[in-house]
Amino acid sequence: MIRLLFILNIMVSVLFASIGKVSAVSGSAFIERNNTLINVILGLDIEEKDILSTKNNSKVQLIFNDNTIITIGKNSSLDINEYLYDAQTPKNSKVNFNFFKGAFKSVTGTIGKLNKKKFVLKTKSASIGIRGTV
Repeated sequence: MIRLLFILNIMVSVLFASIGKVSAVSGSAFIERNNTLINVILGLDIEEKDILSTKNNSKVQLIFNDNTIITIGKNSSLDINEYLYDAQTPKNSKVNFNFFKGAFKSVTGTIGKLNKKKFVLKTKSASIGIRGTV
């Protein structure tokens, strides 16, 4: 019985593992996770299927496990539909983000560099500005 509980615990940890962290936060923001609202704080773990929303005069920066950096501006929302980073086999990695409101900045990490076709950022409409390299 103890062995079964141990295996179940590992499976749950893998299914709901952290895919990144909040690296900066200014103002008020929250994450909707499993129908629960969580206040965004520095160092908070990010999980797949999280929906992050910022309030007026707020900004949040996320760093994902592959070193992708997403900065979300005021009155913005990001839905992390899918995120899989396989460090052993990077070609299996994929990202599917949906920005359905507001402004954001993205700097791709390993996934965007090695598997460009599987790095997807969806928006209802967008204006793109190329600002050079970081």
